Amino acid sequence: YLELVTEEIVQQLLEELKLPRTNIIYAGGGNLYLLATATQDTKLVLNKVQREFNKWLLGRFQGKVFLALDHTTFPVEDVTKKVKDITKKVEDPTKTEFSKHWSTVTQKLTPQKSRKFAEELDYFTRRRHSYDKCQVCHRDDVKKLANLNTDRPDSVQACSTCCQMFRLGGQLFKVEAIVR
Repeated sequence: YLELVTEEIVQQLLEELKLPRTNIIYAGGGNLYLLATATQDTKLVLNKVQREFNKWLLGRFQGKVFLALDHTTFPVEDVTKKVKDITKKVEDPTKTEFSKHWSTVTQKLTPQKSRKFAEELDYFTRRRHSYDKCQVCHRDDVKKLANLNTDRPDSVQACSTCCQMFRLGGQLFKVEAIVR
């Protein structure tokens, strides 16, 4: 499910930024890196996609899942420019300047991750009813739980989202292609 959500985020970013798939450096395990021009429009698109996805995630997962997006700028030459080993004063053939930028953007995400949904604090302070917890994700805002595995009457009780993901996981074994 996380991979499918990551792929949807990538697709939306590529469409909004009008970029080809070749601009994706990496997308997997809940992480994504892509190359785009450093313009104000790019920043606006990143903010828009992040805001819309986090609104959806908040409603779907009650603040347990958050999308942190950030960017960094660097000269295009840094993609291939080799890093100099200061101690030996020679280029390190295994590293490029780009790896430094990769680390920089990863570090820039830390403050966002520690302040998830900071703009939505009123959501978390609202008075809500509490029900039995889903035995998978532990959310307690769902009135009715169901058997996770409908084939087994002794199956754990789960919310509709977890039941849906369980069914989706069972279907993925037979899937030959996924169409967005």
